[in-house]
Amino acid sequence: MVEFFLPPELWLIIFRHATVTRFTASLSSTTYIPFLSISESIVIDEALQTKYVIIRVCRLWRDLAIDLLYEDVVVLREYATGLRGALEDHAATDIGHRSRVRRVCLPYSSTVPQMATAYPTDVLGILKDCPSLEVLVRPNLIYGSRGEAQLFEYQAEECPPLNSLKRVDWSHRNDAARTGGINSLADVLLAAPNVTFLSIEGQVGLNLMRPNSTVVLNALTTLHFRHVNMLFTLLITKWQLPSLRHIILDGCTDIYMLQSIAQSFGHQIQTLELGKSLKFYANDALHPVLESCPVLEEISYYVCFTKVPDSLPKPHRSLHTVRLHSAINLLLLVDEDMYWSHVDAHFHTFCSTTSYPTLSRVVLYGSWSPILDHLQNLPGMQKLKKRGCIVEVFH
Repeated sequence: MVEFFLPPELWLIIFRHATVTRFTASLSSTTYIPFLSISESIVIDEALQTKYVIIRVCRLWRDLAIDLLYEDVVVLREYATGLRGALEDHAATDIGHRSRVRRVCLPYSSTVPQMATAYPTDVLGILKDCPSLEVLVRPNLIYGSRGEAQLFEYQAEECPPLNSLKRVDWSHRNDAARTGGINSLADVLLAAPNVTFLSIEGQVGLNLMRPNSTVVLNALTTLHFRHVNMLFTLLITKWQLPSLRHIILDGCTDIYMLQSIAQSFGHQIQTLELGKSLKFYANDALHPVLESCPVLEEISYYVCFTKVPDSLPKPHRSLHTVRLHSAINLLLLVDEDMYWSHVDAHFHTFCSTTSYPTLSRVVLYGSWSPILDHLQNLPGMQKLKKRGCIVEVFH
């Protein structure tokens, strides 16, 4: 019988491919990638079950795949002591599993302050002990892991220094935020000066508005607004974000919210992405963005969720790339006249060499392939090519 042996490097590639899901890149990316971000909070990647299976096959597979198992963990208060023990050093020369942790999901149920709680706790000890931690997630789960109610009545534990942290996905809760520390976004960001990607959602209450407090994030390049209210938006626009270049807008409850963001950061934004919100279909979101962001180089949006913009009063001399996603809504169905008219109108918008003199590239994302032949025959598409624009399909 002939035995076949694969080198460990090949097994690692196989394991990585087996544990990559449709959300993996979205959950772990610390830089901006068009149309990659997701609007909902995801506690943990669905590939975890696959990782469990792999490490139970044999000792070799366990040794090779153990990094994959510990790179994404959920910290629950009732299991924090056991988890911290599993992550501890095994020997003086072995840093243990804690160096393998890349992403931590920390539900609010794990940081409910208790009058009798002795600080520091194992919950935050885990954050402190992980030298390679890059992503921190604070999901808004109404109940704890055992269904218990959460009462935030005392001062929360202070957030430890998180110098390795690159990304924060934050769901704001008013009752938790007033306890400060690990439950306060401002306090966590103060402890994480190297964050480059911030994703936020929640409804900030008026009692948490602090007009004189300023957050400074020198390294932040990408800001993702998921579902926030106007007060949260106003709070963010007071921050100092000198390196901010990319903004993603998913949940826009008010068109004035978009205008406020564009006016506050428009002088530095190079890339802006509009999410799948029908608010952008009901109101012209592109016009205020293009008008208030003079150095904008790229704009990305979902065609069927975005209203055709009005003409610009003056030329935009920086925009060179437009990215269009094909995701559809129930109001516009493919092959209907209204759909083709809407898509063609968007192409026509960018045909103007007067309004967009520097535009040179249009990139199509999503499922355009089945209708690409029809798309190529649209008058707007032909005019785009005639003016010299490169139209390409992203695969």
